[in-house]
Amino acid sequence: MEEDREASLLVPKPTGKQRPLAFISPHSSDRFSVGESSSLEELGTVPYFSRELTDVRAAQRDRATFACKLFGEPEVIIWRKDGQIMEQSNDFRQTYNPDTGLCTLTIAEVYVEDQGVISCQAINRFGDATTSCFFTVVGRCFSGVSRHTKRNFDIYSLAYKSYDTCSFL
Repeated sequence: MEEDREASLLVPKPTGKQRPLAFISPHSSDRFSVGESSSLEELGTVPYFSRELTDVRAAQRDRATFACKLFGEPEVIIWRKDGQIMEQSNDFRQTYNPDTGLCTLTIAEVYVEDQGVISCQAINRFGDATTSCFFTVVGRCFSGVSRHTKRNFDIYSLAYKSYDTCSFL
């Protein structure tokens, strides 16, 4: 009488590195074997974030950078603001380094309308992952004038500070 045998596969958590796989085979006499995976992609690695986005605060007209770290060989990376896709441009620079997993979005010059929920979605044929943060843009207010003379010219400098540190009379 032939007994029922069960086969199972233990897949390690994806790390982006090739690792051996342990499996139990119903056709093996020792019932336990170790095999090498030629590629994690064969098994499928869903993208995942090892470092999520964190909330960012920037003053109007400053530069703002959002950074996260992901693994899983994404085929597509999509940045969004309040659900709307942010296309790559001089204003919105997007980078991804497949060796380190570092993924960034830099807004060259921040305006109040840039405030909102910023998200990064990584997609491949095995699935997708998303991380989000809140982006706060603070305005600027006038805080003073300074004057100095250079080569018989008066030079005036205007000073500004962010709204949240301004006092209004």
